[in-house]
Amino acid sequence: MTLAVPSVAEYIARAESVLPVVRDTAEESRRLRHLAPKARDAFQDAGLFRIQLPVELGGGALTVFEAARAFEVISRVDASSAWSLALVASTTMFTTMLDPAVTAELLADPEVRACGSIQPTGIHFTPVAGGFEVEGLAKFVSGCHVAHWIVAGGVVLEAGGYRRQANGLPLVLCAVLPMERCRIVDNWAPSGLAGTGSHDVAIPRMFVEERLTFDIDDTTPRPGDPFPGVPLVSKLGPGVASVALGGAAHAVDAFVELANTKQPFGTTKPLRERPLAQVEIGRAWALVDAARASLQFAGANLREAFASGRPVGTAELTRLRAAYVRSAACSVEAVDVVHRLAGSSTLAGDSAIDQCWRDVHAASQHIAIAEQHYERIGQHVLGMI
Repeated sequence: MTLAVPSVAEYIARAESVLPVVRDTAEESRRLRHLAPKARDAFQDAGLFRIQLPVELGGGALTVFEAARAFEVISRVDASSAWSLALVASTTMFTTMLDPAVTAELLADPEVRACGSIQPTGIHFTPVAGGFEVEGLAKFVSGCHVAHWIVAGGVVLEAGGYRRQANGLPLVLCAVLPMERCRIVDNWAPSGLAGTGSHDVAIPRMFVEERLTFDIDDTTPRPGDPFPGVPLVSKLGPGVASVALGGAAHAVDAFVELANTKQPFGTTKPLRERPLAQVEIGRAWALVDAARASLQFAGANLREAFASGRPVGTAELTRLRAAYVRSAACSVEAVDVVHRLAGSSTLAGDSAIDQCWRDVHAASQHIAIAEQHYERIGQHVLGMI
């Protein structure tokens, strides 16, 4: 039997259908410091947590770029909810790095979800018969309250140090571990993305079978992978960037509403009639569009490469990295423009613009989209790699 593949439009419609719940639970998520149960259930019922999984696993088989469009829809209402969805959906997809039969076993229950963290210096693998003993501290584990498995990445210890790859760098393995055996460390209390539950997770020393581990740098093609050869970490960037993008778009929407009603001190006209407001909101709107275009360009470039049979090499991966790093940077610049333009209105405790500003800046700190990647991009441009 051939399973029907849901369309991108269908998943965007599913994301739009849960927006009333996201809107109603946003404050609760921030208060709880993790995704509100009603929002979790709405995402689950809509199949959004499995948006990037193969159809055979109850997923939508969307590429990371297609899924990012749905994440942006959610983030345009609440970035914390979108972040929780994006990180859990992406990490659940990471389980496909295992043997297909093992992945199917882990995800047999349609309610099952995964969270994750890669901490090479904080999580250690010790080889033993049949697998490894794993222990350590996983940091910033977004969505840990809604997950059943944790994909934990760390280094392999050997006599005299770390097990190393052919290039001399430490080997980083990931293990899929049961969350019920781990302990959430209640230490997530930020000003931005407060509702994501990105606490640390303490992993007690436990045995994990080798079949439940994988090399994070392994690019061996997997069944149903639309972009074989693209490193796992590179597949995380578009989803993370889309949350920053949605948060910036939310700020623009909020300013348009404010500009229609706010009357600046010393004037008799609404803020919207000020030339400076018109120029700057136009700039912010264009930056949001540029952020979105960067992700779309990256997706189109990869699709073209695979369609033409070109191998995915350094040039394609550099363009991919540049696209989502630049997308995030444009989102930060856009929300900065709006925040500055809104002035004292952002000081109110219920300011949507201030919330967006904090959320977008928090999102931009994620290593997947950090501006430090420009160094490697520059090395490629200069012919050094």
